Amino acid sequence: MLARIYFWFIGLASIVGWIVVAALILKTDPNTLDIKGFILFFSSLFIALLGFFTFLGYFIRLRIVKHILHSHLIESIRQGILLSLAAVGLLLLQTARVLTWWDGILLVSAILLLEFYFRTK
Repeated sequence: MLARIYFWFIGLASIVGWIVVAALILKTDPNTLDIKGFILFFSSLFIALLGFFTFLGYFIRLRIVKHILHSHLIESIRQGILLSLAAVGLLLLQTARVLTWWDGILLVSAILLLEFYFRTK
């Protein structure tokens, strides 16, 4: 029952996030956006990607294991957060025009180290 509530909340937040991202892409000019517009864009993109990666990870686990576990949901949410942080972090670096290949590798490596830390804990 609790997983169903989580899914509804995450799904609704993700849909709202994708709507906001689409509206910002279609209706605004990125050259005239102020800091509030960028914060709105990146935070809504984070929420939208969080929902997408969470659902994707949960359903892949469900397909492999064939039964529902609460730990699958917790792991999927954690990995969704980490993947969303990586994607939004890379986009932020690219927006600031400071993304190079070694910065990208360092960011992804830091995210992987966090995941390995949580897996061993």
